[in-house]
Amino acid sequence: KSLNALGAEHIHLLAEAKKLAFADRNRYAGDPAFVKWPLDTLMSKAHAEQRRKEIDPRQARWPAGAVIPEHDGDTSYFAVADGEGNALSFIHSLSNSFGSCFVAGETGITLNNRAGRGFSLDPNHPNVIAPGRRTMHTLNAWMMCNDGQPWVIGGTPGGDQQTQWSTQIISYLVDHGLSLQDAIDAPRWFSYPGTDPASLGRTPVLRTEDRLPAATREALGKLGHVVETLGPWSGGGAVQLIQYDREFGVMRAGTDPRIGGLALGY
Repeated sequence: KSLNALGAEHIHLLAEAKKLAFADRNRYAGDPAFVKWPLDTLMSKAHAEQRRKEIDPRQARWPAGAVIPEHDGDTSYFAVADGEGNALSFIHSLSNSFGSCFVAGETGITLNNRAGRGFSLDPNHPNVIAPGRRTMHTLNAWMMCNDGQPWVIGGTPGGDQQTQWSTQIISYLVDHGLSLQDAIDAPRWFSYPGTDPASLGRTPVLRTEDRLPAATREALGKLGHVVETLGPWSGGGAVQLIQYDREFGVMRAGTDPRIGGLALGY
């Protein structure tokens, strides 16, 4: 909370945390019907504490996935909420273009092509392609609760960037007290590559909008990040947010100007 929300220290910390999380996902995530992967361990506070120790606040790194002893072996997003307290965070994807270009019977439902993008051909990989197997994917919809009740509902399309942009939004809201729209409008960044097999192995870069202060970008470079500067609103994403304000009995909403979303109440 003490860090500048748009400062190099803050962005460096989140980017390094992303790398650790994605390294673990690349090493272990696969269809649980075929792969035994230690989700409870990866989600635990103890594991987070161990991985957190690997973040160097002075130097960018590209870490490997954690070795866990007990281990053996185009997108649409929308958020909907009503005055009764019902809330929905929903995301769906065909992945690329027209998905697999196959339609399910006469339903009009186009099947996705996640199999062609998500599976690995490495026989030793937890996400190797096989009959009847589900691929790892990037879809991510989230909801934050307060005292067991929905507080903020949010999400965005964007492949491997979904979790990164959402992490920035949550940090702006929780750690820095920004409003919904200010959090959405803030300069955006993402660390690349992520988990897409087509991009793994490429040189890691930290892509930032040029609205991020030049001093911040320079400081990130000194920390070892290869910074690639994008246009002023070119950081990507289509973040949509709804917030319950139970103190005043109102709901608020925000939408991403980068894509032309819509916040609609009735």
